[in-house]
Amino acid sequence: MEEKSTSKLICSVFYVLKLTLLGFFAIMIVACIETENSNYQKGATMRNEIIAYAKAFWKSGGKGPQVDVTHVVEKYIKMGDSYETAKEILLKNGFSVREYSVEEAAKRKNVRLTSRIVAETLIEGSWWDEKNIQIFLGDSPQSERVDSILAKVNYKTI
Repeated sequence: MEEKSTSKLICSVFYVLKLTLLGFFAIMIVACIETENSNYQKGATMRNEIIAYAKAFWKSGGKGPQVDVTHVVEKYIKMGDSYETAKEILLKNGFSVREYSVEEAAKRKNVRLTSRIVAETLIEGSWWDEKNIQIFLGDSPQSERVDSILAKVNYKTI
């Protein structure tokens, strides 16, 4: 009699484990799909063009953890633009923007600041990999207007 109840208990435990694992995988799949679909943002023309360019690069067999997308950003932010104009464009496109002043650069001895504005946004991410966009504007915090543009898409994986 005890053997039957022990075997029923073992079956119940395996059944609960099976349901738990199925639930976990279902949540992971939904999270990945939501992250993938969240790339598109209405009104974020520059960001959407950068994402499309990077995806086309990787699909065509492009190698490496970085894709240079400076030429795409230069369509929207021009050399000589004011930093306020550049900042508006970046914010409109869903980037988090950090602007550095000459005073901040002087205070931060442990970090060498070489850009006036650093902007970043996540394209897709999970616990095992991440794709993000980084944009660096200006040669130094002393820059009066945009005098340098560097933009890249990074792909990091564990």
